Amino acid sequence: MNRSVSAIRPALHSPISGTIASLPAGLCLGALAAGSLLALFQPNAATFGGFLLGLAVLAGLAWTACKADRRVVLGLLLLYILALATWTWTTDSQQISDFGVYLRCGAPLWNKVDGFQQWAQQCQSAWLPGNPTYWRRSLLYTWPIGMLGGNEYLTLKLANALMHIAAVVGIYHVVSRGTSRQQGVLAAGALALFPEYWFTTTLATSDNLVVPLLVLWLGLLAFNDFDELAAWRLVAAAVVGVSLDLLRDIGLICVLTTILLAMLSTSRNRWRLLICAGLTFGLMVLVGRLGAQLMPLASDNAGLLARLTGHGITHSAPWADNYRWNQYVFPLLDPQTRNRYFAGLLTMDLQHGVGAAFQNWAAKLQVLLQGDGYYYFSAAPLDANPDNFPIGHVSAASPPSAPIGFLLKGIAAAIAILAFLGGARSRHQGLGKASLAFGCAFVLLVIGFGEIQPRYAALLGPALCIMIGGLLAPSRISTTKIAMDVGKSVAICAIAISLALIGLIAVLGKQFGAAPSISGFRQEGPVTIDGVTCNVASATVSIEERFIRIHFPGAQAACYSFVATGPASNEPLSFQVVRDPILPRWKSVSAAPVIVKVRDEGTEDSIPTATADLRFSAAKSLHLAISDTSARLRFLVFVDGDMDSSMQGIVIGFAQTNSGKPVRLTDLKKH
Repeated sequence: MNRSVSAIRPALHSPISGTIASLPAGLCLGALAAGSLLALFQPNAATFGGFLLGLAVLAGLAWTACKADRRVVLGLLLLYILALATWTWTTDSQQISDFGVYLRCGAPLWNKVDGFQQWAQQCQSAWLPGNPTYWRRSLLYTWPIGMLGGNEYLTLKLANALMHIAAVVGIYHVVSRGTSRQQGVLAAGALALFPEYWFTTTLATSDNLVVPLLVLWLGLLAFNDFDELAAWRLVAAAVVGVSLDLLRDIGLICVLTTILLAMLSTSRNRWRLLICAGLTFGLMVLVGRLGAQLMPLASDNAGLLARLTGHGITHSAPWADNYRWNQYVFPLLDPQTRNRYFAGLLTMDLQHGVGAAFQNWAAKLQVLLQGDGYYYFSAAPLDANPDNFPIGHVSAASPPSAPIGFLLKGIAAAIAILAFLGGARSRHQGLGKASLAFGCAFVLLVIGFGEIQPRYAALLGPALCIMIGGLLAPSRISTTKIAMDVGKSVAICAIAISLALIGLIAVLGKQFGAAPSISGFRQEGPVTIDGVTCNVASATVSIEERFIRIHFPGAQAACYSFVATGPASNEPLSFQVVRDPILPRWKSVSAAPVIVKVRDEGTEDSIPTATADLRFSAAKSLHLAISDTSARLRFLVFVDGDMDSSMQGIVIGFAQTNSGKPVRLTDLKKH
């Protein structure tokens, strides 16, 4: 059967389907355009040099692809294999943090345990004990590599190199089969040079396997409208989708991509894709339950909703604050009121408005398209993290180079802008639609609701490179018409997202109402309280929406008092108190001689007080019954004076009412 461009039938047969198609195309293409421009907003010549270099190399690759015959293709492949083999053989990287865990879960751990269940229980991080992420990702990646034996690190690098070759060869065959040889050569060449994927070669990251599997998965989806072996393709796509979820927790992205493609397809093909989406999700649930039987989740393991509210939609919290929230605050929350608390936090977050959400997403896109995530990991020296797996002969004094980082940022911007142009040109091709749908799902779930790092761009690598190949797609439409269509798609998508956010804000606001607030938090002047002189020294106070960070000027014994106006409610309040900076789980908690008291001084009869002692714990919960009028709250902090150097102050906040409603610690207009 002819697998040419004309063989993959366009699915846009009506104005309605055309409007629907504008949503994934507009979201993905708009994100690429915005991200590439934001990535260039750097006052550094290396960034612009990298951008021009990326454009020049990809333009030269496109020129070569237009003239490539089979011998040229084979020559380019051999050249790539030679360069990759040289890099793999001569370059080593320390395996820091997560990568050390994954490498250790291969041969070093497998040779010490008695069976699979014991292996799964021990394949975990000291930073995140009990988290199932590590054994799930190692199961299909470093565990089988480790069973090959030999030098575990050299074996890993060689296996990584083979996966890279499989990805490049695979994307060439998939794109060539679905479109043309020219597009296949350009897509494969772009993936071979993709910075975030190139630097994974020396690291124990499952992205090495995820990229070739994504190429296979996109090909299965794009070709599923052929009658021959259609059922086999559906099952294979579902199995690969579940594998991607195990390897990188992107199963929901795969499911959403499949649903979006179904929206863009003919009626016959639409049902096939919906069945594939349902089968993928069902297998994910089944595999998840089987995994829970092997290694039950810890009772304090934060779920999806907890992580969502920790990340936020209209703001992005620093990594340390997310760690504090997931590892220390979440376990202290009342299980009976958690879901109401999370819904209230989401409502409170969205009340910052649509503009704040778009600003936050733009900032995330700028982070995503840095191009230097895996480079910095591959060049970073070891630190004190116990998850590290040291590679003995690698020099510890090899910090990453800032100029190279700026150069890679420019190259990433060039890749994004060319993917934008190629995606616009090939959006009616089967592979082009599949890539745009994947990009849309990624932007919605990761940029919209998740935490982002530059290395996550590796997951977009296959889709971006397929779109870059679309630069050579034949088109009967003029460039001006393509630009107008893309502009309309981006505008429709932006309007749709804005309306959806406005509707969600209205619904949640009506359901949960405005969050009560504690306002006017400030340190008092010198005052004697219960016979103790407080506020001889000034503390540094930083007020956030959910918590207040208080840093002490020194380790000497001192008393500090702060006053604020509490909400007019007779519901008891609870606060969480955490040391700052927060200690990772793998460090033992040293003595933290700090006592925190919260008093409601709005009553005449008594002064209810809640006390938290951080002497033996990193976090405590305070429960305070407040008066039914607007209360004057006093926060007392007593420092004994023998704190160690790991503690600078405390964080107090994450307040909620007894029914689970969150309490804002600063006025919305000030946030």
